[in-house]
Amino acid sequence: MALLGFGLLPACTIWSADTLDDANRNFGWRPVYITPEEAYDIGSEEPRAFVDAITPIVFGDRLYVVDRLRGVHVIDNADPSAPVSLAFIRIPGVTTATVSEDRLYADNVGDIVTIDISDLERVRVLDRETGAFGLAVGDFPEGEFGWFECVDRDRGFVIEWEEAALDDPQCRL
Repeated sequence: MALLGFGLLPACTIWSADTLDDANRNFGWRPVYITPEEAYDIGSEEPRAFVDAITPIVFGDRLYVVDRLRGVHVIDNADPSAPVSLAFIRIPGVTTATVSEDRLYADNVGDIVTIDISDLERVRVLDRETGAFGLAVGDFPEGEFGWFECVDRDRGFVIEWEEAALDDPQCRL
């Protein structure tokens, strides 16, 4: 995982606001938070449209497609000319997953979760390895440069970043 290189540095120490002068300091990236209850709310949903599909996984006649930070789409691909969406598994913060038999292993806000997918209408978390990744998605606006609002862990988990007007940001990439 490319982000692990920054895992030892708090986002605000990448560059100090005191040492950088930037005319665009009033505009940048603001974190969007979810509570721990929302982050750990993993479950089955009806199939939905892709938003940010990043990783397809082939297992037997099924495709499992990670929808970045949202969940995993489950698709019956027995007939590749007519794939059928079966379900969406809601996993806040997911960026990677793998499948083995009736288990889905995925990251969930820095943890690894093992999910029983034997019944797609009633998926359930079997195990959680807390802090396995050491760095939750969202510690800084990945792939973006410039000013951003520093992450406040007391507000929950960062699930995404939004462009916004900023009031005295203290962090920059």
